[in-house]
Amino acid sequence: MGRSAKLVLGLVAALLAVAVLIGSAAAKKPTAHVSNCGDSVYRPHQLVVYCGDAGVVLTGIDWSRWGRRSANGDATAVTKTCDPDCATGGVTHKAVSVLLSHRHFCKSAAEPDFLRIAVGYPAGNVLRTSLGCAA
Repeated sequence: MGRSAKLVLGLVAALLAVAVLIGSAAAKKPTAHVSNCGDSVYRPHQLVVYCGDAGVVLTGIDWSRWGRRSANGDATAVTKTCDPDCATGGVTHKAVSVLLSHRHFCKSAAEPDFLRIAVGYPAGNVLRTSLGCAA
């Protein structure tokens, strides 16, 4: 085998090694989760916004994008009316947009969590709150 053939084989081997390293680094990138009343979940189809009384629950979530910095989707917000009171009142169903943001590594978590949620309603109002870290 000639000198140029050995050089080409050496370059190919080096490129393959770099490709393997890049591939394994990409596979180990942290994937963000979100706290659903203390449980760490990935791309949930349902998300309880207020865990104390389940005052707002997002159902049928269709995530159009789930990235490293944020996640976007559409859902139905099932919201307690609290009329005449929250225990016996009814609920409303509204189509909403959902944005998760503020990715953060919480204590002893293997994956980061999105800490903030913004729920956009058809009338233009936006519910913004913190979901906190998963337990």
